[in-house]
Amino acid sequence: MVAVMKPVKFHLRILLVFLLSHCSFSADTITRDQSIKDNNDDVIVSSGKIFALGFFSPGSSTNRYVGIWYHQIPEKTIVWVANRDKPIKDKSGILSIDGGGNLALFQRNQTFPVWSTNMSITDTGDSIATILDSGNLVLLQNDARRTVLWQSFDHPTNTWLSLQSLGLNIRTGLSLVFTSWKSPDDPGVGDYSFEMNPAGFPQIFLYKGSTPLWRSGTWTGHSWSGIPEMTKNILFNDSFVYTDDEVTFLSNVRNASFISRTVTNETGILQRLTWNNEEQSWIVFSSTPKESCDFYGAYSEIGRGTGCLTWHGDLLDVRAYTNTGQDLYIRVDKNELARYTKKSLLQKKGVIAFVIVSSAVVFLILVSVFYCLVRQRRSAARTRNSKHMFSITTFEGSLGEKEIDESRRNGDLPFFHFSTIAVATNNFSSDNKLGQGGFGPVYKGVLLNDFGLARIFGGDETEGDTKRIVGTYGYMSPDPSLNLVGHVWELWKEGKAMEVVDSELVRSLETPAHEKKKGALTHYLVRTTLHSHKEGFRGENPRLAPHHQPPSSIETTI
Repeated sequence: MVAVMKPVKFHLRILLVFLLSHCSFSADTITRDQSIKDNNDDVIVSSGKIFALGFFSPGSSTNRYVGIWYHQIPEKTIVWVANRDKPIKDKSGILSIDGGGNLALFQRNQTFPVWSTNMSITDTGDSIATILDSGNLVLLQNDARRTVLWQSFDHPTNTWLSLQSLGLNIRTGLSLVFTSWKSPDDPGVGDYSFEMNPAGFPQIFLYKGSTPLWRSGTWTGHSWSGIPEMTKNILFNDSFVYTDDEVTFLSNVRNASFISRTVTNETGILQRLTWNNEEQSWIVFSSTPKESCDFYGAYSEIGRGTGCLTWHGDLLDVRAYTNTGQDLYIRVDKNELARYTKKSLLQKKGVIAFVIVSSAVVFLILVSVFYCLVRQRRSAARTRNSKHMFSITTFEGSLGEKEIDESRRNGDLPFFHFSTIAVATNNFSSDNKLGQGGFGPVYKGVLLNDFGLARIFGGDETEGDTKRIVGTYGYMSPDPSLNLVGHVWELWKEGKAMEVVDSELVRSLETPAHEKKKGALTHYLVRTTLHSHKEGFRGENPRLAPHHQPPSSIETTI
């Protein structure tokens, strides 16, 4: 039993030595005595197991590069490349601390490094390189102060990480510019760059070569004016530093477990991506430019922000946002402003004058319509009252239906509407009543248009046989009535004026009580016929004014 255990303990010791040796190569630090070799697949991993540094080949390429990637994400995602424009053609690469204290990449049988941190270090005896959980590779002075001699965050490639600054150090002149790869198979410096432009009020630009494609707008105090979605940011803590020494911007995740990166890709699109652990894939959180109006200079307007800005030349890239934005105040030359103000005032005066005239016209139209409606309603009311006060059944009852139908069929006899007769007689006022005939009361009236004189004739008479012209259902048109004037005048002179009155009406006035009315009626008939209305009568003793022969009359027999 003892003899059997000794070989087992020996093998366990060998395995322990191997594991310790392997773990030393997967630590987070490179020293003068400990390097990483490509042919051994050596890597160093940050203390929190977030990032790793080692050798890789991008896409379908066989070239070898030193880079940093996410350690626990199955899909190898490169965030930084050391020798991006100087690939190694085989797996002979070694990354180590050289004699000058710099971190350097060597290739087989070569004295000069392929890539190096290239720093002037006074104490070259003890420097180390460490990969941090932020993804930053730092070269440190290996002493108590741990002075940072160099860091990969100052030399970005295409990926912008949390805790990494975007901008420039004005004092040292160091510019933190993120540049795209040439292609998915070539991490060399591509055509597109993402950087801070300090001219005027600083803004972030996306360039193709030296041509601007997009810009962020100015900093508003809590976001960039051209990125409105930043106003509702609950995932990132954004900060902008603008001093005499630096102009930098940081966008850090609020929760360290939330993995996010911003990439300037080889197609000229700036994308912010987040890792979805459930789906084991990257999801695009935001992308720009994403539409035609996002591109720089697409429209002749300019982005807005806070502070005092000065523009020279054309104004470009203003956008109107639905849910966010800022007021834009522009200071211009007073003479230029006065010229436009005067033009604006003239335009306003013209608009005001137009409004006043239009309002007056509309008001007059409304008043006219109102007036017409009022008159129409009053006329309708009078008609309704007349219909209630008087009935046409008296007239229709006095004449037989046969006679009415015959009168309606006779084209020579006009038929008046009851409302017209009511208006002509002032609602059959007693002041207009002439007397009582065989067919009912007789009224005088004045039409608004054509007039004639009524006269009586029986069923066996013709229009030319009767000489009675008052109290009848017959009708005389205006032209013959003019010849009637002379005839009435002759009867008046002979004292026979009542011969023009219907016999039934005369008999109703034969009583002594109506004698005065009979004389008054005779007087009124003659004066009406002769168109002389200057005198009238009042009371029981009327004064009859003398009559004069009409200036023109034609005697005719009626």
